[in-house]
Amino acid sequence: MSYLTLRFVIFSLLLLPSLSVVPGVPAIRVDDLLLLGWFFVFVIFSGIKNVVVLTGRDKYILALMLFLPLSVLNGLVNGYEGSFGDINQYIRFLKYLAVYYLSMVCFWRASRYEERKKVIDFFLLCGVGLFGIAIFQYFDFLGLNAKYVKSISPNHYHTLVDGYPHPRPVGMIGNPNELGFVMAIMSLLSILGFVFYGQRRYVLFSSLFLVGILMSMSRSSLIAFFCGVVVLVLLFLIKAKFVYKIKAILFFCSFLLVAVWASFQPVVYDAVTWRFEKGVDLSEDDSAQVRMENWSENIEIIKKHPLVGVGPLRRAEMAHAADNEWLLNWRSYGLLGSIFIAMIVFSGLFKEKDFRYQAFHISIAISVFIYMIPAAAFHSLVIFPLVLFVLALIDSQKYVSKGRVDE
Repeated sequence: MSYLTLRFVIFSLLLLPSLSVVPGVPAIRVDDLLLLGWFFVFVIFSGIKNVVVLTGRDKYILALMLFLPLSVLNGLVNGYEGSFGDINQYIRFLKYLAVYYLSMVCFWRASRYEERKKVIDFFLLCGVGLFGIAIFQYFDFLGLNAKYVKSISPNHYHTLVDGYPHPRPVGMIGNPNELGFVMAIMSLLSILGFVFYGQRRYVLFSSLFLVGILMSMSRSSLIAFFCGVVVLVLLFLIKAKFVYKIKAILFFCSFLLVAVWASFQPVVYDAVTWRFEKGVDLSEDDSAQVRMENWSENIEIIKKHPLVGVGPLRRAEMAHAADNEWLLNWRSYGLLGSIFIAMIVFSGLFKEKDFRYQAFHISIAISVFIYMIPAAAFHSLVIFPLVLFVLALIDSQKYVSKGRVDE
C-alpha cells in the first residue's frame, strides 16, 4: 500500500494541478488528501512509536508545530492581524511529516539499490512528463494554453497565450519559479542516478531538466542549481575515488561547454538567455531591485520581534510581498522557528554515511538555501514535499549499507 501511495503522491505533485472546489476556500491538491489519509491510517494501525525516525527531521517539524501558537499569539498581542489561516499551517506541517514518513517507509523496505532505483526512475519519469507539459505550454501547441492554463495559473496565464514574446511555462504547478526549481531538483537527482548506476540516460534526463529550468526563465532556480552542481563536483574532486573524480570532471566540463554554447545561440538567446544576462547587473534589473526594497518591511517586523516572530499573517495586509523566504520565516516564526526550518534540511549533513549520499545531501541543501533567498521552497506545497522525498532517500541509505531486506 505504501509503495502505491507514494507513486500516486509523486504523480500528483508533478502532474496534477491544485483544485479550487469552493470559492474563497484555499485550493486543495490530490496529494494533500493522499498523504493526510495515509498518515492517519499509518498512525492508527502502526502506532506512532513505530514511525521510522532516523535523522530528527520529523522532530524539527513537530517542534515547529508546537512553536506556531506562540508566534501567532505574540502577533495578536502586538496588534498584528491574525486569522484562521495561520493555524491552518498545521495541515502543511502534517503533510510534510506524512511525505517524509511515507518516503522513509518505502525506502526502508526497498533496501537494495535496484529496488530504490525503481522509485527514483518513477520520480524521473513523472518529471519527464512534466517537462513535456512545459514544452507544450512554451510553444502553445494547438492553442491548448487558452483552454486550461488560466485555471492553473491566473497570474501567469497572459505569458502563455496570444503570442507573448517571452512565455514562461508553469506546468501543472502554477508558478514558473516553482517549476524551475522542481526541474533543478530532478536534474540533481538524475546526476545522483548517474553516479550510482552509471547509465547514460540519467545524463539525458539531467540535460532535459536543465532545458526545463531555462524555459521557466527562473534565475533563482538556475543559480541554485548551478551552485548545487559546483558544490557536488568540488566534493567529488576532493574526497571521491579516482574513477568518480574523472566522472565529475567530464560531467562538469561537458555540462558547462554545452550550456554556454547553447545559451548564446541566437534562437536561445532571444528566447531565454537575455533574462539571465539582465539579472547579472542588479542596477538594471527591476525585478531584483523591487525584491530588495520589499525586504525592508519584513526586516522592520523582525527587529521588533526577533525571537518568536508574529505568526504567518496569512490574511494580514502587507505593503509588499516578502520576496525572501528566510526573512518570511524569521518574521513568521522568529529566529527559533527559522532554525527549526533550517535544521529540517541541514540536519545530518555531516553524519557518517556513504560519501556519494553525503555529497548529494550538501548539494541539495545548498541549492534549497540559495533558492529560498529570493523565492519560496518551504511554503510551497509542491517543492518542499519533493525536497523531503529526496532527503528520505539520503537518510535511508544506512539500510542499504546493511543490506537489510524487508521480509
